Amino acid sequence: MIAKRLAKPLVAMIPLALIVLSLLTMQALRVLLHGGVCNYSSNNIWLTVTESGRQKAYPLAPGHCTNVLKQDAEAIWGKDCNTDPCKYQAWKVSAGRFDVNTEGDSPSGPVLQIKGWGARSPWHITRAWPKPDLSTINYLLIR
Repeated sequence: MIAKRLAKPLVAMIPLALIVLSLLTMQALRVLLHGGVCNYSSNNIWLTVTESGRQKAYPLAPGHCTNVLKQDAEAIWGKDCNTDPCKYQAWKVSAGRFDVNTEGDSPSGPVLQIKGWGARSPWHITRAWPKPDLSTINYLLIR
């Protein structure tokens, strides 16, 4: 008799539990596909991030990381002044985590090194990415 009473609620709860589990799994997979950046340098760094479906240029303060639950980092921006005039550098951030550290100094400012998955990939700039004003970037990026 008791088993019969418990059977109906249990049968109703199993599909509900499976739905909740599948939603949590989809959220976890989405987070795994996001690019994450941690800034261990002593400079603000500029990123392009997608948040709530919109891309924006975003400064990341020293000692902070992007929130991979809400933000998908798309690019890390730098400035190359080895030519005249200076030009943008951009590092495409893919799924995974990237760390930015201070590597040294150059005549044009600090040199920051990017470490993470795909760190040997070529520079890639997509015109559609929102980017910061070049004058706000005071560092050079290296891989």
